[in-house]
Formats: sequence, structure tokens, C-alpha cells
Amino acid sequence: MSGAAKLNVSDKALQEWVDVDMKKSVTLSFTDDEIIQSVLDEQHSKLTEADGEEEDDPEPRVSWQDAMNGLSVFIKFAKQCTYMNAHEVISLHCIQNEFLLQRGKNCRQRDIRK
Repeated sequence: MSGAAKLNVSDKALQEWVDVDMKKSVTLSFTDDEIIQSVLDEQHSKLTEADGEEEDDPEPRVSWQDAMNGLSVFIKFAKQCTYMNAHEVISLHCIQNEFLLQRGKNCRQRDIRK
């Protein structure tokens, strides 16, 4: 079986399909230059919108130290709360421990890259 399929279309039917636009009235036609300019303008506007979004909302990066301080404060808060039980506080300590392990891995990888 070949990759190309052969269609049984008469020359007359094929010519009708090719000439279909010639028989219809056209309300608006564009030149090649107008089409190209339209596409370029659209791409330019998308690029400027994307650039504007980046400048409008630059979210500051959170440092490892700030994240650790936040975890520590939250754990202190949880210990003082009357509605958090010991199991939940221990779970927070486990999260803090995992955070410290990940920070250590990150520091070692950074040292390897230097």
C-alpha cells in the first residue's frame, strides 16, 4: 500500500474547486504587503504584552534564610496554639527537617558547580 492515495476526481470537478473563489463576490481583499504587515503587527503586540507582564509583576525571590525563618515562626505559633495537637507539631518539625536536608543538597550542588 502506498502512502499517497489517488482520488478519482474529474477535471471539471477539480476546476470548479479551484475556481470557486473566482465566482464569489469578495467584500474585502488584502494585498500581500497588507497581510504581512498585519501578521507582523500582531506578533509585535504579543511581544510587547508579554514584556509588559514581566515588568508589571516581578515577584521577589525568597531566600533560604527567609523560608527557614518563616518555618521557625510557624512552628513556634503551632506550639502555642491550643487547637494544634502534638502530632501536628511533630509533622511541622518533619517538614522543617526535610527543608534543611534540601537546603544542604542545594548548597553542595552549588559548591560542585563552582
